[in-house]
Amino acid sequence: MKKPKKKKYKFLEAVKRKYNVCCSVPAHYLVTLLIVCQVLDGFLTYFGVKRFGIEGEGNPLLRYLMSLYEPLTVLLVVKILAIILLVILYMKDIFTPEEYKMLFLVPCLYVILIFYLFGAIIPWSIVLFLYG
Repeated sequence: MKKPKKKKYKFLEAVKRKYNVCCSVPAHYLVTLLIVCQVLDGFLTYFGVKRFGIEGEGNPLLRYLMSLYEPLTVLLVVKILAIILLVILYMKDIFTPEEYKMLFLVPCLYVILIFYLFGAIIPWSIVLFLYG
């Protein structure tokens, strides 16, 4: 007699039902949007640092690196590394079961996106518009 197969992700399905978790936006759209945000943040940061000096940069690590090296070089290296990490995350996403994407990956991408919008892009845009 064959035993019935157990569901692989019983816990995840229970959480999904209880909290009505859904994945309405595929992760690759969010990764693409985050890459665009990285590029936009790089441009805005470069113009902000060019206009106000490295003291205008809010990230202490970037500010320190910009004091040692050319700001454009630092921004290019940091943004390229961030984009490479996003691509690695996307490549890992291809092999991730859908349940994990819905519960962990997509919410993390949303948090990163909100951080970039409200912590980097919108503030730099306002400062450059008002004082640039």
